[in-house]
Amino acid sequence: MSKQKKTKKKLEEEQVEVELEVEEQKTVALVSLHGPVGEEKCEEVIEMMLKYVYGGGDLIQFLISTHGGLVSEMFAVYDVMRLAREHCSISTLGLGKVMSAGVLLLAAGTKGSRQVGANCQIMIHGLKAEQGGYLPTMENDLENLQKLQERYINVLSKETNMSKRYIRKLFSKKLDIFLTAEEAVELGIADEII
Repeated sequence: MSKQKKTKKKLEEEQVEVELEVEEQKTVALVSLHGPVGEEKCEEVIEMMLKYVYGGGDLIQFLISTHGGLVSEMFAVYDVMRLAREHCSISTLGLGKVMSAGVLLLAAGTKGSRQVGANCQIMIHGLKAEQGGYLPTMENDLENLQKLQERYINVLSKETNMSKRYIRKLFSKKLDIFLTAEEAVELGIADEII
């Protein structure tokens, strides 16, 4: 083999190695939700996720530790997560406490990539409200709350192994339902215990 052919072949082999290395490197964004599911924190989470997705990222590692919070903000983050899952993988990790609105966010990670700490406290319940005012206003608010709860049941059922009927049965108890990490995996809220 001539010296020129050997050099060309060696260059091609090096180019293949470099291309393989580039393909194997993944970019990861670390996003965390610690504390209440409220406007300020959710704005930060949404902004980070969208910047990363539109920047061509491969994986979002979403850490969650929350007592819950506003249902409207939970749905905002959930909608962005659904969009992000079309472009990259979302690995969710529940640590410490994942309660109320946090449960859907944990479950909304990419299937197979949802983790929960062995000692994480998980709690689920139906929607709660503290309404007041004139009777027609309270009736209107109650109707809206019932629609929101039905939407929550639908998406939670879609993201987990729980049927809508099972979730309604849990919520009919009108209690905070505390789950172990093992129960969360069994119900499809998470895939793996760490």
